[in-house]
Amino acid sequence: MRRALVAPLLLSIGFGSLLGCAGGPRISTDSPPATSRIEMQWNETQDQLVIRSKDGPISTLRLDRTRPCLFPIHSPAGSMVLRRHPIEAAGSGEQQDHPHHAGSWIAHGSIDGHDFWHGEETQQIPRDWSSFLLDDGKILLASGKLDWMAGDQKVLEEIRTYDFRVEDRLHRIEIWSLWKPGGEESVRIGDTKEGTFALRLTPTLRIDGPVAAGHGFNSNGQTGSQIWGKRARWVAYSGPVDGQQVTVAFLDHEDNPRHPTWWHARTYGLFAANPFGQHDFEKKPAGAGDLLIGPGEDLFFRHQLLIFDGSVSAERIEQEWIRFSSR
Repeated sequence: MRRALVAPLLLSIGFGSLLGCAGGPRISTDSPPATSRIEMQWNETQDQLVIRSKDGPISTLRLDRTRPCLFPIHSPAGSMVLRRHPIEAAGSGEQQDHPHHAGSWIAHGSIDGHDFWHGEETQQIPRDWSSFLLDDGKILLASGKLDWMAGDQKVLEEIRTYDFRVEDRLHRIEIWSLWKPGGEESVRIGDTKEGTFALRLTPTLRIDGPVAAGHGFNSNGQTGSQIWGKRARWVAYSGPVDGQQVTVAFLDHEDNPRHPTWWHARTYGLFAANPFGQHDFEKKPAGAGDLLIGPGEDLFFRHQLLIFDGSVSAERIEQEWIRFSSR
């Protein structure tokens, strides 16, 4: 059963206990203050958490899928920034390719040799998820565990938390993900471009394609197809959606393993931070990007997804990254 919690209960148990790691992130109010209260509603039948503000929808957390994800994700003006296929019927101009590109998700193509990216014979099973409101309803946190299963073997255990906030012409979603071995043995995260912290954009935000009208750029000043496989503090796509200009930026925290991360950011709208793909991205020997998580060890990642109304400059996104990485 999913639970909606309020701040007093959260404070009584301590956020570190909820995450399961004393070294987890602190809840911060250092970023600009949220301007709108958030509303949430669990759909117990479908195992989904619907998230909205008084001004309109924000997103839905879908725990009913083989790989839980956020879908849809809306801009403050109400534009849907993700591709609809394969979760819904394809929208105008959408290519029905890569059915594993669903919403905004976390997966990887080689976890102890198992392919969680394409999702064949693997799944992520949710348990112990809860949601709660802080700061008079201006911060929504949703948190729980995901067992990464290959058949009946738990290969990896993830603790994931989403932090939602609504600001002036901006939806801010922070994503925390802690990985640890699913059993008593070490787990190898394999070197492959197929990963890892990802979303698939709506077709008008694409850089190429039948209805593409987007522009991609990163913290290094690289644009278009040049951003693929490059290390950067952040990557952003900007363009029209339903007649409204939108900018979607994805930020890599400076404390993340191997920061600045490499970006599996394609001109057709795949948008992913991948710290494990050196072989493909830099033509290094196979396995150069492998990373081993030993018993009792973990990996912790922190990213921020920003959905702006309007075009946003690289300077503005850089300031957001500085604020994000300073806490």
